[in-house]
Order: sequence, then C-alpha cells, then structure tokens
Amino acid sequence: MIEKLRGQGVHVTSKAPDALFWGVIVVGLLGLAWSIWQSKRETPEHEVTAPDAAKPAAPVAASSAGRFTVQLGAFSSRANAEALLAKARPAASDGRIVATSAGGKSVFRVVAGSFATQTEANAHAATLKKSGYPGFVKQLD
Repeated sequence: MIEKLRGQGVHVTSKAPDALFWGVIVVGLLGLAWSIWQSKRETPEHEVTAPDAAKPAAPVAASSAGRFTVQLGAFSSRANAEALLAKARPAASDGRIVATSAGGKSVFRVVAGSFATQTEANAHAATLKKSGYPGFVKQLD
C-alpha cells in the first residue's frame, strides 16, 4: 500500500514484514521445541557392535584391558555412526560403536581397538589413517 504523507514524499506500508517476522519466530520456536524433544529422549549408555558379517577373518590384535582407543568419529545419529563403521570395517575390524550422552544429547562414537599403551594406539591410528580413516587416540574412562 502506498500513501503520501503531508509533503514528506512517498511512504510504503505493507503487511509482508509482519508476516515474515512472525514466520521466522514460528520456525525458530518449532526448531527449539524439536531440539528439546530430541534431548529428552532416552539415551542408551551401553556398547553396540555392528553385525559380524562384514568382519574380515584376521582381526587386529588389541589388549582386552586397554586404556586407549582410536576414535574415528562421533555422531548424534546412530545411523551415521553405523554407516562409518560399515565403511571402515575392512581397515578397522575391531571397530565398534559406543553410545553415550554428552550435554544431555546422545552421542554415538565410532572407535577402534583397545590398547594398553598410547604407543600401540598411535600405531593403530597411523594404520587407519593410511587406509583413509583419520582418527585420534582417546584415553578410555
């Protein structure tokens, strides 16, 4: 709508900015509600392993009482963690998914191996990196 104000030139008024403002507010509130709902969902805190069908015959030797592991990724979606684990399985036959909670949100970490020393874990991390799966050594809790 165009109006002329007492010799001050043309003034344009419209309802579009109001609709845009409220649309942004509604979308923002919906996004906030969604993130709160996601954070309140139950999060399992146990270890999940991938199916054994994709494992090669010769697994990488790792200490069962290890203090270190190699983390390849961390995801908020279990499906994304499982996809990385399946893709990395030829190089990380000892890979697994560890489901935890951080900051009230689910985190699915893809880790490989369990090593007694950081040196062993670093060697495994170097092997994985050469295979195209860079990761970092993480001390287990």
